[in-house]
Amino acid sequence: MVEVLAPTEGKILDLACGSGGMFVQTAHYIDHHKVQGKQLNLRAYGVEKTAATVRLAKMNLVLNNIRGTITWANSYRQDPYDSVENFDYVMVQSAF
Repeated sequence: MVEVLAPTEGKILDLACGSGGMFVQTAHYIDHHKVQGKQLNLRAYGVEKTAATVRLAKMNLVLNNIRGTITWANSYRQDPYDSVENFDYVMVQSAF
């Protein structure tokens, strides 16, 4: 999904972020395609319904030097970030 959207910078939303793997993949994609010396300009916003997984996602952001926020919520019922027209990229990969 990251290769298809080809994000370069900005605000990215994952409505079912799990442990934050797509944020890490996005950071690696940007790092691989960026101009030498340019800072990572990515802000990650994630929604996850399982509390333990929220903690893993937050840890993943810290370990990979990604600025962002992970919220414990169910994106089918809640929109914690007032998402409409507020993000540059929206990614969702659900295991349903």
